[in-house]
Amino acid sequence: MVPQAYALSKVQGTVEPSFKQVLQDEGIDISGPGYEILAPIERSGTLFSFQLKTDFGTFPVRGTALLRKRLKELDALRRLERTDWGALAGDGAVEAVKRPLSFLGDLVRSPVDTLSNSAENLGQLVDGTVKTVSGETPVAAGPQREDEATSTKIAAAVVGRDRARREIAVKLGVDPYTTFAPLSAGLDKAAWSFASSNRVVRLATIFIPGGVGTAVTGVMTSASIQEMLVENPTILNERMREALSDLGVSPEATRAFLGQRVLTPAEKLVFVAALQQLGPVPSLDEQVQLVAQAEHTSSAYYMVMAALMAVNYHQEQEPLIEFKLLDGVPYGRTAAGKVAVFIAGDRIGWDLAQRIALIELQGKLERMQPVGEIEYRVYGLAQASLHEALWDRNAFIRERAPLAGSLEFH
Repeated sequence: MVPQAYALSKVQGTVEPSFKQVLQDEGIDISGPGYEILAPIERSGTLFSFQLKTDFGTFPVRGTALLRKRLKELDALRRLERTDWGALAGDGAVEAVKRPLSFLGDLVRSPVDTLSNSAENLGQLVDGTVKTVSGETPVAAGPQREDEATSTKIAAAVVGRDRARREIAVKLGVDPYTTFAPLSAGLDKAAWSFASSNRVVRLATIFIPGGVGTAVTGVMTSASIQEMLVENPTILNERMREALSDLGVSPEATRAFLGQRVLTPAEKLVFVAALQQLGPVPSLDEQVQLVAQAEHTSSAYYMVMAALMAVNYHQEQEPLIEFKLLDGVPYGRTAAGKVAVFIAGDRIGWDLAQRIALIELQGKLERMQPVGEIEYRVYGLAQASLHEALWDRNAFIRERAPLAGSLEFH
């Protein structure tokens, strides 16, 4: 064991923050309109696990990034519910289009290689499991409506319900493919009304201003991303496939990534757009494969957030000429040899294993040539002894690392 790791192993009694302290540190209210965060907050690996109580039930949420997304979605749902959809639909059109349309026939079709030890090492920092994903051509993902009658699906195809849903979600600044069931149901209800009454063009005039361009992870997105979020999911998948090919990502990694189920298509689009901002730098294939292998949303979301932190560094600090993985951890390097490591955890170094893993990672980075200043960018907070140990080795930690301020998809 290296000396610094041995010293860290002697750090005892790291105090877990209290329920109120966690929320205070994160700037999140314990309760608000339509929600309450229940005690206790548990920590698993580097991520917090929350219980979000709402008027629609209590939902488990892993990680503060996802919690912020859910709170934004609840706010969007409140705005949806304040709109008189019946008045906007008019002429009973919603019920009319739901009637069986048997004469139309069935218009609706039902429609990797393992990375050495990177997946296992990433688990030390995110506490999530990953696996190889294989399969044929990826299926275009969307809201899961397994219980929906065929006639309703046909009606939806005829009147354009799903496109209307995506239009509404983008105007509200939320993920059109959200897996948050209450918002998903609210978007469907609104979409039926608009699509069946041919009034989708009025969307921009009825929603409360603010947050219109907010991406699924809190990133302000461009018109190009909003346009793709409204597109048919099959077209969206094809555009992402083309973008990844242009970046030098292999067809196998691309197919696994697009076929992966734990991220929504909107979250995948944000990740691909982030990679585009970094450009065709080495080892993007490995990054994409690792996201594709994620078994849990928190594991994949971890990598998306790390990429957004990398884009901020690339745009605001110094251009990165590399964006690679070391022991499953994303890092970038500049032309001057500076290294930035991106860790999208809520709390880093509260466990002995994490502290030792970071010091060992530091040793590997130091052995790279050339190597200059090493900066650890952490989404949340890092334990004090870890700050000290890395500072002694001419490295430093930046807590509350910023994300990309804007993204373009081309």
